[in-house]
Amino acid sequence: MRSSPTSRPQRPVRTLLILLLIGAFYAVLFALGIHCPIRYVLGISCPGCGMTRACLCALTGRFAEAFAYHPLWVALVPSAVWLLVLWRTGRTRALRISLLVMALGLLAVYLVRLCTGAAPEVVAFSPEESLPWRLYRRLCALGG
Repeated sequence: MRSSPTSRPQRPVRTLLILLLIGAFYAVLFALGIHCPIRYVLGISCPGCGMTRACLCALTGRFAEAFAYHPLWVALVPSAVWLLVLWRTGRTRALRISLLVMALGLLAVYLVRLCTGAAPEVVAFSPEESLPWRLYRRLCALGG
């Protein structure tokens, strides 16, 4: 039986290439001073804001600081392993349900943090800092 171009052995290579491209994209953004593209464009933090800093704090043993940055950092590795197992075993329904539950968890934490003002250095609602608003201000300044 002849293998198709999207056969199973090529999937890890394609996945790795996609992850490398995403990593390179974020490295370029970081070099330009853009730490969160969603916050840069919209002026509003994303539900995952603080997750990278939380993981870095946890790796250096600063667990209280990690929880302050993002309380769901502890679920990151177990969730990734769980999703990988579901994906590799072809359990697509369980995978979709798990992704939905994880997304709802992120959204719940995000809304609580946004509405209560917890971690204002991480979670921010400032549309006046959005890219369209900054461009508008520059155009107005040029127009005199």
